[in-house]
Amino acid sequence: SKMDECSLLLFAQFSQQQQDLDSAIHALEVYLEEYPASPAAAPGRDWLARLYFQKADQLRAFSNFPAALQIYLNIQSRFQSSIIDNVIEAIIAGLFVSWGDDLQANGDLALSIEKYTIVLDYYPSTASLDPAISGLKTAISAWHQSLLNNGEYEQALLENQTLIAKYHMHTF
Repeated sequence: SKMDECSLLLFAQFSQQQQDLDSAIHALEVYLEEYPASPAAAPGRDWLARLYFQKADQLRAFSNFPAALQIYLNIQSRFQSSIIDNVIEAIIAGLFVSWGDDLQANGDLALSIEKYTIVLDYYPSTASLDPAISGLKTAISAWHQSLLNNGEYEQALLENQTLIAKYHMHTF
């Protein structure tokens, strides 16, 4: 009924105003499933995409990088639009840099190196390339130092050669 249709949209709006993104997202998902032919379905999809962005940004702000990444990837595959395609790559690349920085700050150098290299390998044309290279250099030298401190000279040399071979164009 029209009443049910309107109440779902109103509930979504109310939930969003209360900062309850999960309930707002759920209401819109139900709405789009129940009323796909409604004139409000297209703007409803845009609204849903924005809510998912908001949710992912919130997770990212709390350093929940895996969950945020999952939502960004879902947005990318589900809401096909040129606007989203243009921003999502940059957002995902930025997330990997933040994730790498966070891991590095917590002393998890090997994993931070992995996150930075994802940017170099998959998102080299984004603005996150330079911060990724800079984070990578810092992490590599800290990791290298820790290997040397532990007397793991062969391991240090091997890792160095591998990374230099792969990323020599970024001048280490």
